[in-house]
Amino acid sequence: YTASSTAYQGYGRGLDLDQLDAMMRFATHGIEPDLTVLLDVEWSVARVRLGDQMDRIEGAGAAFHTRVRNGYLELAAADPDRWLVVDADGTVDEVAARVDTAVEAWLAANP
Repeated sequence: YTASSTAYQGYGRGLDLDQLDAMMRFATHGIEPDLTVLLDVEWSVARVRLGDQMDRIEGAGAAFHTRVRNGYLELAAADPDRWLVVDADGTVDEVAARVDTAVEAWLAANP
């Protein structure tokens, strides 16, 4: 999926965003999802949730994950008709309810 590649490789690792975009458009033939739901949470909260279950990417540090998060938020802001940003700070049930409400509203507005 191209948004994650852009966020992690472009914003997180500093690869050229225009080159990434060109490669991904070629690879996907320009196909994009109708809707992307971004579960937005501060790295400090995500880090606590992960506990000891960190792999190479999770272990990249706070600065990396802040750049990735900011990249996702920038992508969402650039295409608000196809992105829903949902506050993921809270319990699983609270976040699920926010996602449900946001997706239902989006579906009602985009039949």
